[in-house]
Amino acid sequence: MKLTQREFAAAKLAVAHPGGNIACVDEKGETQFVLGLTPGVHEGIGYVRYANKGDTFELVENVTALLASGRRVQTQGYGAAAFNTAANPEYKPTKASPEHLELMKVVKAATAQNKANERRMANMEKVLRSQAREPQVIEEETNETTQRQEAQESPETARETRETREQNVNETQTE
Repeated sequence: MKLTQREFAAAKLAVAHPGGNIACVDEKGETQFVLGLTPGVHEGIGYVRYANKGDTFELVENVTALLASGRRVQTQGYGAAAFNTAANPEYKPTKASPEHLELMKVVKAATAQNKANERRMANMEKVLRSQAREPQVIEEETNETTQRQEAQESPETARETRETREQNVNETQTE
């Protein structure tokens, strides 16, 4: 493919792995020089300064020009070999083996069981959260609360309660 100096200056050159070449051709069709390019992307403007006025550039091998003007991409033609692929035309995918099918069933069942367990756990957490109550605070008995309770009770009951408490205190002290 031949490119004018203006097209070549605006182009980006994509060079394949082993590297590629571009040739500068004058108006008579004679090759002025051939430049080797390393793999990667190169700006065409850097090579225009080596050409004389009216010369064109030709992409020799493993080089693709990404043109900025109107055309998006222009590649070097490969002729009849351009449509060859490495694919095997006789290839047919194999069917899954019985072991593989059985494994897939086991994996599917395990996944379903795991999801069911997760749903059960989520439901249990909801129930536990709904049943959660504030903890009851048990106040320690003080002399004031004991005296208030005794004042509210009848004298006989108060005396029995006092005696029971004293026995409990004596028992805990002896242990």
